[in-house]
Amino acid sequence: MTPALKLWHTYRALEMVYADAYNSQLNDRYGGKRDQFHSMANWAYDKLVLMGAGVVFDPIPRAVMPNVTAVPGAPTPLPDATYYATMAWTNQAGEEGASASPQTITTASGTLSIEPVNPPKNAAGWNAYVGGDPDSMFRQNGAPIGTAQTWTQPGSLATTGQRAGHGQTPNYIKPVPRVIQRG
Repeated sequence: MTPALKLWHTYRALEMVYADAYNSQLNDRYGGKRDQFHSMANWAYDKLVLMGAGVVFDPIPRAVMPNVTAVPGAPTPLPDATYYATMAWTNQAGEEGASASPQTITTASGTLSIEPVNPPKNAAGWNAYVGGDPDSMFRQNGAPIGTAQTWTQPGSLATTGQRAGHGQTPNYIKPVPRVIQRG
């Protein structure tokens, strides 16, 4: 999802919420907000038409929450703490889809493991992300892990590098036609 599409979608959704509130309550305070978000949605749509819509060749769906478990008695344990872990699928080209919602796990004299759930048909592998809070989860593996493999965190966390992502970047931008084509 490109920023222009996300902005238009947000303003359009808000416009519809306030339109529904206005129509069900017949209250002018909702009418003003509806009109405000209508003009913002039109402005964002014009930007979307100007910039175009992003298209990917091999879309990877967002991963579902993986099974994250504590592994007691690991040879190189993590420091005892609460960690956030997630994963994201990759396709044959190495492009990564959106990561799953993070799972929380507490370790005590051990480490953690991540097991993927329901791989999509076009998934070639997956990446593991772990961190001390949901906004600082970094990629822990060097190369994508096989779709049926479980990954176990080695002794220390990577605290720099690639962060958990929000989806694929477009392979190209397709112009959005400004006129309705007749057919």
